[in-house]
Amino acid sequence: MQRAQLTFNDADVWYDYEGTPLKWHYPIGLLYDIHVLQAAGARSAAEAPPLPWKITMHFDNFPSDKLIKSTSADSCKDHFMSMIKEADYLRNGSTKKVMNMSKANQTQLWDGLWSKSYDLFWGMNQKLVLNDGTMTRYLPIRIYLPENCPVVQEPVSPTDDQDRPRTLRQILNIALPDLFPITDNSQPDAVVSVVIHGISPSLDVSALWFAQNMAYPDNFLHLVVVC
Repeated sequence: MQRAQLTFNDADVWYDYEGTPLKWHYPIGLLYDIHVLQAAGARSAAEAPPLPWKITMHFDNFPSDKLIKSTSADSCKDHFMSMIKEADYLRNGSTKKVMNMSKANQTQLWDGLWSKSYDLFWGMNQKLVLNDGTMTRYLPIRIYLPENCPVVQEPVSPTDDQDRPRTLRQILNIALPDLFPITDNSQPDAVVSVVIHGISPSLDVSALWFAQNMAYPDNFLHLVVVC
């Protein structure tokens, strides 16, 4: 009995969830937050998110009008390093910390992520995230709104004019004041909530602590707004 063989070009592979193509250059956790938790929040806050997450793999009919085509694993690495450099620039005003890393250290950073080795990855990445004890200039944050709205990325300092640490709620209030208002008596009155890594965090924690401990491997906080 002959076994049928499936032949395909890696560049033609893509995935969808309920008919929506999934962006390969987004972290998988971010995709889940957007397409499952954000959508569930819009339908019913009490609806439990489906696990395991069922997605469909395609081998042809690549939706070039909706997705960027990836030709190889090197494309993933290039995008990852680009995000790492952007996060470094926001934190320090330059990309010197990344660019000054040796080739071996940059390779270790990628290999740690690719091989799912936390120790290998964090051994290099902590040198970027912890910032040598100096205050971060801006927080690398991206905010994802429903209905395919443009991604919000505001350069916001982790401290106010009096060098007091800002909370995540205050950061969101600066970026989206209509959705995360703070009244005159300083009592929060958020219209919506946010999720990251599948959870809804407290908005009253230090934004800097949050950026150092809850960022994705690309060193960005990817916050998804849930209505």
